[in-house]
Amino acid sequence: MSGAAYAGVVAWCCVLAPRVAELTATIGAVGGLLLAFVLVRGVDDVLGAAVLLAGACYVLGLLAGHHALDDGAPLVGVGLLACGELATWSLEARPPVPGSAALTRARAGAIGVLLLAGLAASALVVAVAAAPVGSGLAWVVLGAAAAVVAIGLVARLSIR
Repeated sequence: MSGAAYAGVVAWCCVLAPRVAELTATIGAVGGLLLAFVLVRGVDDVLGAAVLLAGACYVLGLLAGHHALDDGAPLVGVGLLACGELATWSLEARPPVPGSAALTRARAGAIGVLLLAGLAASALVVAVAAAPVGSGLAWVVLGAAAAVVAIGLVARLSIR
């Protein structure tokens, strides 16, 4: 599942800027190899580098495609978060220790809530960023307050 999330992000990055799709796919492939190394060999030291390369693909897609604001940014963020969380879960489950089904369901539910909260928060930020600047100070204050509440909600849910 982690690899699928990673591949989805890299594919979206290639769609954003077709002119540099080969370069984006190459960078994404290197990151994909790093992710495969993490998952197969259990070396978690390069997981951050793999996710970073997918993020670099996204930045390249935005810059080369001349996109000031991408409506798909929340999905890219959730994809990267899912990739990291699921890979970490996979690494932690490597020693074959029998676990309870309830614990597995609870962890899957927690990751699902984290991903949904991240999607909601990032979608809110993109919506606020897309609002016209000249629409008044009240909207700017409301947008900033909403972003703070969303981040606080994510932090509160992650503590549970």
